[in-house]
Amino acid sequence: MSSRHSLLLLLCAAGVSSAQAPAKTVQWGFGTAIGVLNFTDGSRETALGATIAAHVWDWLDVSVNPTYAWAQSAPVLVGAIVVPGRNVSGMTDLPINIGVSHEFPGAWSPSI
Repeated sequence: MSSRHSLLLLLCAAGVSSAQAPAKTVQWGFGTAIGVLNFTDGSRETALGATIAAHVWDWLDVSVNPTYAWAQSAPVLVGAIVVPGRNVSGMTDLPINIGVSHEFPGAWSPSI
């Protein structure tokens, strides 16, 4: 079974069980992250990302993580010629996460 079919089955199952659950307000979460990598050859990468998450039901979480990145490569010596480094920037992949969880009873219970 392909991953597309698995996701479709998961979403259908979530829709069926939500009809039986009491109505609940969606809880939202937001966050940001920045990262910088400097390499010994002079190359550099910088990324700025955000996280938008929703706790939809007691057991279902959905999040998306858009990220913008900048990369600068170091100049390269080819024979007697120095080829300048490249600069590129743009949006990266857009990961979408779906999580299923269960919290056990107790004050210090783990969550799976």
